[in-house]
Amino acid sequence: MSIGVASEYTIVIMERCEEELAKGVGYLEAIQTAVQKIGMAITVSGGAATISGFAALTVSTFNIISNFGIVTVITIGFSLVGAIIALPAVLSIMYRYAGSTRVTAPAGTGVTD
Repeated sequence: MSIGVASEYTIVIMERCEEELAKGVGYLEAIQTAVQKIGMAITVSGGAATISGFAALTVSTFNIISNFGIVTVITIGFSLVGAIIALPAVLSIMYRYAGSTRVTAPAGTGVTD
């Protein structure tokens, strides 16, 4: 489950970055815009809702459920930090060494070169 949540955060930020690149924006600005626009939504959705929901499990008297809640809260927290802090750094390195500063827009998106 934690791998799925981390994958979702990563895919959402990367997709937003690709949308910005399709508009013709440079890769650093695209990464910055993606994190600014999606970062808050992920933080509220992941940080507030998901972590709070699983944190409720930590007060269980059944030890296995309590431990599951603790582990899940920690892994979702790390997923959130990874998507907002580590992923932009990885994307900037990837785009720099790939030599690609923009991608072409898929057909039918309305974005022109």
